[in-house]
Amino acid sequence: MNQWHVEIRYCAQCRWLLRASWLAQELLTTFTDGSLAQVSLIPDFTGGVFRISVGSQRVWCRSERGRFPEAAELKRAVRDIIAPDQTLGHSEGVNARQGERVGGVQLSADDAAWGGDSSTEPTRQSSSRHTRPSTGYGDVDSRPSSLAESEG
Repeated sequence: MNQWHVEIRYCAQCRWLLRASWLAQELLTTFTDGSLAQVSLIPDFTGGVFRISVGSQRVWCRSERGRFPEAAELKRAVRDIIAPDQTLGHSEGVNARQGERVGGVQLSADDAAWGGDSSTEPTRQSSSRHTRPSTGYGDVDSRPSSLAESEG
């Protein structure tokens, strides 16, 4: 069995150690069959670096992709290199087809379209994130009139 080395190079100045260590922990708890010999965290001081490599193959570069990896997509990328036949369990449940079992639950066609069981359908929330909190008095400003006039 090959034992792979994963290297997570992160920007120390940006304080990305916590993100790097979390992703290292995710990989180490996913690949428990001995296929990972080592996961190294390497601080970088050039600014903005966040790269992940398996052996000599780069699997993620924040500057190239414009974002950090999600844990599930990083696990899939690493798995594709070190153990292509291994399943990742619930991390791959989103792409389930009708009739597959995901987490011990048999999926219907509607459930598979949502990627889970129908009891967890997303709820619609207001798209306005930057609204003023409610004062409890409807549209009436609850501040004293002298304060409201001085700010206006």
